[in-house]
Amino acid sequence: MNKTYQPFIIAKADEILDVLKDDITITEYAKEELCMILTQKFIDGKFNAEDDISTVFESEDELLMFVNKCYNQEDLMSLMEKGLVGMFEDENNKEIFFLTEEGKRYVTVMKDHTSGAWGTGGE
Repeated sequence: MNKTYQPFIIAKADEILDVLKDDITITEYAKEELCMILTQKFIDGKFNAEDDISTVFESEDELLMFVNKCYNQEDLMSLMEKGLVGMFEDENNKEIFFLTEEGKRYVTVMKDHTSGAWGTGGE
């Protein structure tokens, strides 16, 4: 992890990720994202070390947002491994993703392939 977190935050994140291990791939990104969520909740007074992990997320939608972020990150990493997407960090250390030249060619081929297959190729 790139940041330092309170030990109880890390412990709670590990507990939550253990519960979610059948639903998401446990990655450094997932742990980092969850630690950031828990830290913000702690700062906002909505979470403390004694809280049960079942009460961390205020709603099913909030939990699903976290799970979806994890899925999206997995997909981006897969696309990067295939050379279709690249990434750089901006001046604020925010990750910026972009299509590589190979990714642009892939999109063009897929558009051409699907436009004819769906009968929308200018008929």
